[in-house]
This record gives sequence, C-alpha cells and structure tokens, in this order.
Amino acid sequence: RAFWARQGYEAFVRSFGFGIGAGSFRSSSLLTAILGSVGIIGSIAFVAQLGRVFMPMRRSTYASQGAMPVSVGAAASWTAIIMLIPASFSAASPDPGLLWGVICGAALALRQPMAVRRT
Repeated sequence: RAFWARQGYEAFVRSFGFGIGAGSFRSSSLLTAILGSVGIIGSIAFVAQLGRVFMPMRRSTYASQGAMPVSVGAAASWTAIIMLIPASFSAASPDPGLLWGVICGAALALRQPMAVRRT
C-alpha cells in the first residue's frame, strides 16, 4: 500500500503540481489519486465541490429546519462526505463514483432556496 500511495505523490512532484491525468496510474487512496492525477488545480476544484455540497456554514447542515426537502438534502450532503471515508483509504482512481455524484446532485438540488427551485 505504501508503494501505491507513494506513486500518487511522485506523480504530483514529477509533474510539477499539474498531475499526470486521470486514469494514468493507480493509487491506494482517493487523496493521493486526486493529487497525482489532477494536481493542485483539480484538488482545489474537488475541495470546492465538497464545500458546495456540504455547505458547512449553513445551519441546516447540523440542525433540522423542518422542511422535508432541505432535511433530505442535508442528509444527502452528510452521505456524500461519509462515502469518501472508505474511498480515502482504498480508492485506486480519482473518481469517487457514479453513486457519489448522484448523492452530491441531490444534496445540491434539495438545499437550494425555494424561490430558486420553482423557477
């Protein structure tokens, strides 16, 4: 496992932080796979996606707001974060998967303000 994790770090260093391209190598962790594959720019984009899905500054993330869609969206955002825990130790590629993308989409759609959703 250390060999595979080191491959991601070496790919990052040898590409001067740009990454060598998604699917170009295998790693033992989602974090090193993202870093080695897509570099700094892709890693920042992934973290921005996590922030947009999880919305850590919103009250609805930690407490029920009563509205069903918002509560389900908050649950989906927690699910998206929790799905990354095993992947951060075992994923061989930088792609978290289709199910993760669907859950993220549900979290984003259901946590939008009602006025935005109706239009």
